[in-house]
Amino acid sequence: FSSLAIMGARAMRPFLILVASCAAAAELTLVPLKDPLAVCTDGSPAGYYWKPGAKNSKLWIVYLEGGGWCWDKETCNQRCGTVAKPNNSTMCSSTAFLPKRPLDGIFSPAQDKPLAEAHKIFVPYCTSDGHMGNATAMGRHFRGAA
Repeated sequence: FSSLAIMGARAMRPFLILVASCAAAAELTLVPLKDPLAVCTDGSPAGYYWKPGAKNSKLWIVYLEGGGWCWDKETCNQRCGTVAKPNNSTMCSSTAFLPKRPLDGIFSPAQDKPLAEAHKIFVPYCTSDGHMGNATAMGRHFRGAA
């Protein structure tokens, strides 16, 4: 909240008005990856969200979503469900990725230049490997580095 003190016309006493600041969200479009090794933990295709910037912008914002990882069967089952019955969490699967994703903060078009004009990429985290893996184990894929 932002606050704004205004003097009342009659009483000449200050009073406080709280103003909610709601930054506009940028809408990024999903780009599914076609490389057979670029997959989420459950084997669904990984992807990223993209919004082109201003025509002559040379600035890029590339954001890798965080989210922890799993390291054995028990922690992967807690995170992703079992291989036979996955929970389709976006931390393990792209099956629930939306075609468009609104993002605010650094992605907001209300940011000052040059951020408002930057090309924007948001990489959702669905590999359970800290964006570093390149292996399969326990019937799952860990391909964050692919």
